[in-house]
Amino acid sequence: MVTLPTTFNAFPSEIISMFIDHLDDIMDLGNLMLASSTVWRHLEQDQSVLTVVDRMLKDGPTHRETSFFIHALAHLRCESPLLETYIDAHGLDFTAYRSWAYMQNPLLGTLPHTMSPAQVRGLLTTSSAISATALRCITLFADRFNAMRPLTEWASFDVYTNDWTHLPAGPRHHVPDTGPLRWGEVQRALKAFWMIQFSRIFFDTFNRGAFDWPQDRMLKISEMTPTEIFGFECYEACLGVGRGDHPWTYFLDVHYIYSCAEEYLDEIKTSSHVSSDRDLPPVQRVEGDDEEWPATSLSMKRFARIFKEIRYRQDGDGFRPWRRLGFAIWDTERLKLAGFINDIRKDPNPDNVHWLTITRSEQLDRTRWLSVIRKEDFRFVQQHRLVAQDSESEEHPSDYDTDTYTWSP
Repeated sequence: MVTLPTTFNAFPSEIISMFIDHLDDIMDLGNLMLASSTVWRHLEQDQSVLTVVDRMLKDGPTHRETSFFIHALAHLRCESPLLETYIDAHGLDFTAYRSWAYMQNPLLGTLPHTMSPAQVRGLLTTSSAISATALRCITLFADRFNAMRPLTEWASFDVYTNDWTHLPAGPRHHVPDTGPLRWGEVQRALKAFWMIQFSRIFFDTFNRGAFDWPQDRMLKISEMTPTEIFGFECYEACLGVGRGDHPWTYFLDVHYIYSCAEEYLDEIKTSSHVSSDRDLPPVQRVEGDDEEWPATSLSMKRFARIFKEIRYRQDGDGFRPWRRLGFAIWDTERLKLAGFINDIRKDPNPDNVHWLTITRSEQLDRTRWLSVIRKEDFRFVQQHRLVAQDSESEEHPSDYDTDTYTWSP
């Protein structure tokens, strides 16, 4: 925990107010609050803590998508009747990754006015813990990513018939230093951990009987998995038609980053080593980063393109071998430096992205991606090989006329 000199705690209230006004991140405020009881007493005394935190979430560096889940979690912790009313009107779609569902929702744009200073303090403590966990997670993934040695030349290889021993031996690409963690990458991971926290608190609150909903809705929610409340099943629609460039692939990385975060949490449960906050790297911010970030790291589009035979199931197993390398998290520039993306070009329609192939064939692309995963993960890919079905899905528009795929046993 951060410690402050005793002279700081001796500052008058006016000086502390000026200091707090210059903070813009709730993680910084949470750490300061933990380090200085004087700061917290100041915030609690004049009841300004709600205003301060709302300002930081609105104007600070935390991305608006992450801020949404922080606000929603606050309403959930307070068992806010406004949140229950909103869920009554919109169902659990309010958590779905759709801009119309929450980006312009005034209800969740501020902390609930009934939230006590003690509850805000708990929220800030949670924020500090989540931020530290997200940084440890992404740092571990970055170390693994930078240690990769992907293949660089084409060789005859078929993932569906060859085993691991037939994977070409080389040559391999030496991944250069891809630079420090970027703000957008950290924000992607941070959002995933906030979503996990929201899911946990939601089901805890639900199981306590806090919501007075119709019986059919209560039964439906009781049968849901934690990921189902976010509507991840909706993101799979594009994959039923085998289209890696379908607009719905825009949403897939949310599911896979969430899965990466869950896998990391499972991993550290069995790990004896826990890094300290001093091990965490500084996050590089580039001018303009705080305004926008790409909703997808673009690796998902590439992955969907070269592994279009692999049907992503709702549980995200299709991407499992690459989770521990953080592929869904990384910015395009990091992937380019590592040799997984050569370039992209955009047409006048900003929603369309056309990929330039990075090698002479998609066969080599697939081999390159397979060359960086573990032996046991390679076997997993083989065990989930697919059988093409020459049929058109009735769930999708007829203009997407292509094969659909199912998992073979």
